[in-house]
Amino acid sequence: MNPIKNDNCSKCNASLAESRIKGTIASETRKDLKLSESPRARIEIELEQIKQKAGKDGLTAEQGARQVELLTAMGWWSEVNAVADDFTTRFPKAEETADVAANRVIALRHLGFLALEDQDIEEAKKFLNKGLSIDPNDRATKNLLKKIAETK
Repeated sequence: MNPIKNDNCSKCNASLAESRIKGTIASETRKDLKLSESPRARIEIELEQIKQKAGKDGLTAEQGARQVELLTAMGWWSEVNAVADDFTTRFPKAEETADVAANRVIALRHLGFLALEDQDIEEAKKFLNKGLSIDPNDRATKNLLKKIAETK
């Protein structure tokens, strides 16, 4: 048994939120246990709602930006990067573009850091340099690149 607040199984780390949003748990039980109320479950529900609306009516700039924001909150850096890249292609002049770009820089920085942890310096540089091409003034990204240069 997992505590209700868990988003993942405490034994195997499997996602519990998916079963919550798929409605596989009886509605009365779900109501009694207050399922779908954790931050992660709420995010996954909203992502699914956006996906359904976009599939029906086409993705709007507002929905695309919200996807990026939600994925950033989840820390799904590869997804943030991919969705933000798609957003800038679809909606290059949208008012949400600056916020999406800021989230993409954060994602690229995290991906660069993860590549560094894997000792893949060249991949880390690619991510970090892409981040700097989007925001040349991002100090955290500049600092990571500086640390890479100092280790050589």
